[in-house]
Amino acid sequence: MIDGKDIWPVLAGKAETPHKALFYHRGNTLEAVRSGKWKLRIAGRSAPALYDLEQDISERRNVLKDHPDVAARLRKCVEDFQKELAEDSRPAAFVKSPNGLSVETSR
Repeated sequence: MIDGKDIWPVLAGKAETPHKALFYHRGNTLEAVRSGKWKLRIAGRSAPALYDLEQDISERRNVLKDHPDVAARLRKCVEDFQKELAEDSRPAAFVKSPNGLSVETSR
């Protein structure tokens, strides 16, 4: 998970990402997973599709049938990610009659 971790070294190009996959969401829907040059679209407007982004950055050629092993590996990443989210989830905090914060100013 990314929460609470300093990712500046990765953004600055001074370190590799410790994550094996990147997950694309639209709202609460997981739409795709990317690992290295591969992107597996699992939800959205069309059927599942696999793209080799080094060869096809525009995502026009679905190579799912040619690389079922890659698709299976990426689906496993999705399963592991969803399991981790479920294990780490916690209920939202609700407070009875919440009071807003106030700021006192000195005069």
